[in-house]
Amino acid sequence: MRAFSIIEALVAMAVCGIMFVALYGGISSSFFNIRLARENLRGTQVLLEKMEVIRLLTWDQINSNGFLAPNFSAPLFPSLTSSSNSAAFFYGQIDIQPVAGPGTSPDPGPGPGPGHPPKGKPGSGGGGSETPPVNGDELNANYSGDLRIVTVTIRWKTGGLEQSRRLSTYVSRFGIQNYVYN
Repeated sequence: MRAFSIIEALVAMAVCGIMFVALYGGISSSFFNIRLARENLRGTQVLLEKMEVIRLLTWDQINSNGFLAPNFSAPLFPSLTSSSNSAAFFYGQIDIQPVAGPGTSPDPGPGPGPGHPPKGKPGSGGGGSETPPVNGDELNANYSGDLRIVTVTIRWKTGGLEQSRRLSTYVSRFGIQNYVYN
């Protein structure tokens, strides 16, 4: 009878060890991707929830100071009520700005460059799809005072990685909110 040598046994153990590490890495990566997808979905729900609230507000409520809180937090799990686990919360901002009038262009911001990643393609989820700002020349002079751009931005951490999403919309004095209550 012939038995395995010590070298053959060590090679077999090394192959088994590599397979175990690869299997464990694959499982760990899968759990992280599921967590990331869950948090992205919940972040989208939070953005849409805030946009639905904005859709129902009257023009006077949108333009009044203090009616709509500029900063908010939302739990990852809706049953959470305490902020004891800060990693399980989304932190957001609501920014309401007038749209630039005729003869002016809106400030495009810092733009891509060091510290400012390029904007993702619409629908890509890579930083949120951006609504292009309305050029002041495209607006009727009588209408420019009756339009606001509302941007809701949320931030959170996933496994130590900073995540953020942004959603923008336009709100008009003569928009859908007039038909909800009347």
